[in-house]
Amino acid sequence: MYEHGQGVKRDIPAAIRWYARAGAQGDAGARAKALDLARRETARRAQSASSGSFR
Repeated sequence: MYEHGQGVKRDIPAAIRWYARAGAQGDAGARAKALDLARRETARRAQSASSGSFR
């Protein structure tokens, strides 16, 4: 929902938190998704910072 903005504003940090919560309860797919999103978000922020458009 938060990852794609379905019915709510797109919010990747919130999506990561929800996937991580599901992962902590044993959902391996959600845990992998949280890790993947966190890696991509970190890379996106690093790219934005290096290009001077960090927000």
